[in-house]
Order: sequence, then structure tokens, then C-alpha cells
Amino acid sequence: MADTKSRPLAPAPPGANAALDAQQRRKNVGTACAACKTRKLKCTGSVPCANCVKSKVECTLDRSADKRRRGALKRKIDQLADQEDLLVRLVSVLRESGNRRAVPLINLIRSDASLDEIRYYINHQLPRLDLAQTPELVEVCQEVKQLQPSESRSMRRILDAKRLSDIPRFQVPARPWTTVVSDNDFVSHLISLWFTWSHPFRNWIDKDLFVRDMQAGSLSARFCSPFLVNIILAEGCAYSDYPEAYARLGDAASKGARFYEEAKRLLDKEEGRITLPTVQGLGGGFHRGQLAYAIQELSQKNSVLASDADEDTLRMVRVINGTVWGLFNVATSHALADKSRPLIKPPQRHSLPLVSHEGDSDEWRPYPDHAEGTEGHSVCLFSALCGLSLIAHDVATFFHREAPSRPRAETESKVADLYERLRLCSDRWPTCLKTKLEAPHILSLQYV
Repeated sequence: MADTKSRPLAPAPPGANAALDAQQRRKNVGTACAACKTRKLKCTGSVPCANCVKSKVECTLDRSADKRRRGALKRKIDQLADQEDLLVRLVSVLRESGNRRAVPLINLIRSDASLDEIRYYINHQLPRLDLAQTPELVEVCQEVKQLQPSESRSMRRILDAKRLSDIPRFQVPARPWTTVVSDNDFVSHLISLWFTWSHPFRNWIDKDLFVRDMQAGSLSARFCSPFLVNIILAEGCAYSDYPEAYARLGDAASKGARFYEEAKRLLDKEEGRITLPTVQGLGGGFHRGQLAYAIQELSQKNSVLASDADEDTLRMVRVINGTVWGLFNVATSHALADKSRPLIKPPQRHSLPLVSHEGDSDEWRPYPDHAEGTEGHSVCLFSALCGLSLIAHDVATFFHREAPSRPRAETESKVADLYERLRLCSDRWPTCLKTKLEAPHILSLQYV
């Protein structure tokens, strides 16, 4: 058999291998550009694609339209990574920045602001110098633009460790008592602040009955009303640094203004009707002339109630008695501060509250701090203030009345008499008011 020789192959035409490689490397793309979709051409998936380059048209590719599971998952992972990175950077900036620029930014975040509002604040409200000193904020601002404002309020508050650890002493609902806010925690926060820092020294509300009725949420309650609640919330804002306490963010003078306006609206709806919560609400600092008339009406009502001896009526009589004395104390202190005659006369039909130190086990805690509590001695303090206010009323009446100049001897005699009454009054205070000075309201009594 004769040997056969391999027939030499002709060389491949130029470019054949490249075309074969390109065909082997061709991959399916998840989505085509807008131009290829319109013309129903096969798109290469790149930007610009080959068809758009050849046709010299604009190539627009929406990668989010790729519905393949792998692509969607990758985009979701990238989005979560971006958000996590932004959160870490924002926390770092707030931690390392001074209070002058960090506090307003934190307050804005706490106020349930959208990401657009936060971005606007960073762009327009922060001083240019601060932005120059903190380039991180500029970068954060750029990344905020890429996020959607879909985070919930609870997630936005995650930066505020202090707020997360806040446990109000009294848990009460926002509705139906106020329309200003719907946050039960914030309303509970303000109520707890007011009963901690204002009520012990300016006591004209039965705390237990008020909280009981507010928790019940019934508008027919006898010891709570929307008007009274909004007055208390307005005053409670003075002790809060939460952004919701401000009517205008950063303006301390606007604290409580929204609740105050709500209270005025509710008072107008009362149309002169006198109820216990209405009278108590009038003691919140405005309409003092109306307060004097309301107390007179309430006192007359109390004298009628006293003739009935059932348990509920006796409770109401006791509460009204405390209200009249408490408002008398407040009105008298206002008269001394304003150098004017008192608008409210000393209670005539109401007995002076008795000092009942026995069993006075009420505890005072410096909310919102998580510190140890101390004995409040609220009954002892209230009785002492009532006795002191009787003397203060005579002081204001004598020195601020419109009368011709009196002889010097008469003035000196009156001053000596008032001084002696003050000395005897303080001597009769129980020991707890002289030695137990941990609570601020008891300490304040020593400087009245």
C-alpha cells in the first residue's frame, strides 16, 4: 500500500478566527437599550451599543428594567450596602462634630423629617463654614440624593440612643386629648416631665385622678379634658429637648406654641362653661381675670356639693379644695412677681390643707434621668405653701394697693408683723421640709 501524504490545508481567510471568537463570546443580555427596543434589534447590552454607534443615535439603557433574579438581587444588595455606608458615615459625622452644628441636624432627624428635608437642610441651612470644615457632610449630602424617603420614623430615630432609653413615668394616650401630635410616647414624655418638674411646686391638680382619667381616654371624664391636657403639654414642652416640642425648629421661644394654640381653640369652644378641668387649665398662665371668676364659681359649686356625703362627692370636694388652694398659691406668687394686687382672694369656705406626714410615701424621681428616687413630701410642701401664700397675699395687698402715702410708722409696724408671721410659719413646717432637701421643690421652698 502506497504511503499517503496529508493534503496541505489552505490558510484560513483573514478575520475568520476573530469572528469565530466573537460568536463564542456572545452572551444573552437581560435588557436592550431604548433605541434597539424601538427598532426591534438585538442589542449588545453595552452603552453605547453597536447598533446605536452605527446609527449615530443616543443610546439609553435602563438597567433597572432587567428582571432577571440575579440582576435584581445584585441591585438590592448594592442599595442596602449604600444605605449602610451612609448610616455609618452619618453616625461618624454626628459623633465627631461639635454640638453647634450636630444638635440642629439631630433635631431635624428626630422630627420625622424626610430625606429630602434633611438634604435641603444640609444644602441651605448649615453655615458654609461648617460645610467647609466637615467635608464628610458634603459627601453624605450627595449620597442622600440617591436614597428614597421610605425609611420609617422608628428607623430614623435609631441614632437617638437617649430617646430609645426614655421610659416615661406615666403612660398615657395622645388621642382623644390632642390633635397636635399622635405619638403616645411623646405625649407620655411631656406629661411625665410636667408632673416631675412643675406640678410638685405648682400643685392644683390631683395627679392620680388626672392620670387615671387620661389613660381611660373618655371625653366625659370628670378630672381630665382636652383643654387641660393641651395646657399641660404646652408647659411640658419647656422641659423637653425633643424636636416635636418646638413650633419652629431651634427657636426656644416657640416651645409648646402648637399645644397652646390648640388649648385656646378648645377654651373658645367651652363658651364660658365652668368645669373642674377648665378651671385647672386656666391656671396654666393666661386669662388670669377669667381665672378669678372661674374660681369663685367653682367655690360656690363646692359649697353645694359639700352638703352631700357620698364617696364620689366627697372626693370631688377634696379635689376642688386642693384646686382652689393651689391656684391661690400660684396667683399670689404671680402678684408678687408682677408687683400687683392679687386677683384671687384667700379661700374662705375651704379649710387649709392639713399636714399629713404620716404615710406620705410619694416618691420623686428626676425624670428623664434614671437616677435614684427620693421622698417627695408633696402633701407637706403643699400645706406649707398654702400657709406661706396667705402671708404673701397680705404683703402684695399692702404694698401694691393704690392708696395715698402712709405714715412711716404704719409701714414699719406692718413690716414687723409680716416678718413675725413668716418666722412663725416656717417654724411650724415639719422636719422633712427643713432637713430633706434632695427634691428640688423642697429646696425651692427654702428660697421663697
